[in-house]
Amino acid sequence: MDDRGTVLLTGASGYVGAHVLHCLLSHDYQVIAAVRNVCQARVHFAHLLETYSSTLAFVQTLDLCRPGALDPVLKLNPGIHHVIHLACPNYSYPGAAKADEEMFAPSEAVNSNLINSIHSHGHGVRAVVIGSCFHAMMNDPPRFEDPSKTYSARDINPITKERARLDAQSARAATRAFAEAAAWRSYTEILGSSFSLITIALPLLLGPPLHNISTYQQDSALWYIQSLLEASNRPTSPVNHEPLAPLSIPFYIDVRMAALAFVRAIEARYCTTTRWFVACSNISPQHIVDVLHEKLPPHRRQNLPQGNQGSGDQEIIKQCGFDPSDTEELIGNHNRIDLHTTIADTVDRLLEFET
Repeated sequence: MDDRGTVLLTGASGYVGAHVLHCLLSHDYQVIAAVRNVCQARVHFAHLLETYSSTLAFVQTLDLCRPGALDPVLKLNPGIHHVIHLACPNYSYPGAAKADEEMFAPSEAVNSNLINSIHSHGHGVRAVVIGSCFHAMMNDPPRFEDPSKTYSARDINPITKERARLDAQSARAATRAFAEAAAWRSYTEILGSSFSLITIALPLLLGPPLHNISTYQQDSALWYIQSLLEASNRPTSPVNHEPLAPLSIPFYIDVRMAALAFVRAIEARYCTTTRWFVACSNISPQHIVDVLHEKLPPHRRQNLPQGNQGSGDQEIIKQCGFDPSDTEELIGNHNRIDLHTTIADTVDRLLEFET
């Protein structure tokens, strides 16, 4: 076995998780991938099993909200040295009365249970890397149209549960903030922890999914593009003059670069407790719509909004900025994928899923 030990990866069948799994294996890591459905995972990752049968194993974890859900895999695999945690519960806004029970509590429990299980049974674990989200950093209200604001990993979303319960958008954003806060809270309660905790906050994610995902999260970039692709197929009157719907976050990262960031984070030189924020650049809805107009045939383009073609770069000048130092340190400039390529690869892949 590699002296770096094994990596336990949760959420391996998700959009980001699938890319992280591929990246770990290509970097010669042993991986135990925790998924909800092992049979389905074996189908999705059949190509990886053919190449990496000796270094990849799947385990089923049905409910990470339950305390001790990861205890068995940690007990049976003392060679686990790193944990990359990307799993999160499926949720939808149930209304203010049930938001705590059905959204906030489960998201907090997943991260708290992970930390507690590792503390109790992951005695060989050196570093835990948890996927977080830009929503855990943004102001309330956000300052997306303030060019004087520069977001960094030092920013904390101050939203309260009272405020978060009021509407679906606030609740979804707050859920990510509460989940990350729960991880840090559980970690700091451990005296003399033997492992480091790293969180990586991600903005909008773009890039080609490795397999078809049945439903996309409503505020995601994939959902945004898929919605436009579906609209382009409807035999409706043209909507070329309708304004473009805004994106939920003004920054993006290519999912392939995000995956590399998680792998780089578990390398020895980064195994120190910290928080990272990685992003490629600002993005405008116009960038996405322009690529869709390039890629789709005329009969589908006529059902798309047009916006002000070519104005995407001018629009992002009016947006807030971000500190690129984390991205440069974790990923490096030579691994960057430009915005047009990222959008084009995403659209091409989603079009493949239509056939």
